[in-house]
Amino acid sequence: MDDKCWAACGWTSEVLLFGRFRHSNRTKSLGRDVDCLAIDSDGNAYVSCGEKHFVKRSDRNFWRQMATLNIEYLRGIATTNDIKLLICVIKTTTYFDYDLSRSCDSCTPSGWR
Repeated sequence: MDDKCWAACGWTSEVLLFGRFRHSNRTKSLGRDVDCLAIDSDGNAYVSCGEKHFVKRSDRNFWRQMATLNIEYLRGIATTNDIKLLICVIKTTTYFDYDLSRSCDSCTPSGWR
């Protein structure tokens, strides 16, 4: 899938698959609002939903959900080159009203079992 890219578009339940030279050529509804989307180097997809307090891991086509992490106040996710997931965790429900003492945590795929 090197010539394609999944994108989440602003707190909707859909992700769109874009080709390199075309508009969206596929849409997948995930049944929940998507805050952040990250893909690791193995093609696993990670989707966060702050309202529902979780990060879910799926296969590269979002067909099979493989794991869920429940996290109270999350704000963002990203993946690293060595297939770790970084999760930004804050101490309040409002990201406009938090202090700088937020933290980030990471886990490897083995931590998802």
